[in-house]
Amino acid sequence: MFTPSNVHKETYDLPLIGILFVANDTILGYAIFSLIKTKSKEKKEEEIDLKEEELNERDLAVLDAIKNGASTLQEVIKITKLPKSTAYRRVKKLVKLGYVIEAREEGKVKYILNEKKKRNHE
Repeated sequence: MFTPSNVHKETYDLPLIGILFVANDTILGYAIFSLIKTKSKEKKEEEIDLKEEELNERDLAVLDAIKNGASTLQEVIKITKLPKSTAYRRVKKLVKLGYVIEAREEGKVKYILNEKKKRNHE
């Protein structure tokens, strides 16, 4: 049997639970929205970068370093004097465009000039 004090307590619990569910759903929705927006922006930036098949000065410097024997990212950085993040992005772009092949040897990543792509674009 319910007493007035029990009825009063249950009445306060229901709105509180509802508010918690709404707040939880709002936070979760915002987190998902932010994640999707960030991923979409990263993908668009990558697509724009790859659509620009025209190689810029930095791309050509990295390509030239690999042509002249640089086979690791550290060697590319040493020759080109580019910051590590810039050199990495340029090498990845050249790999995606097919100018450079990324190979793994003994747990290390090596970069090799793709001779087929070189012949097509000289």
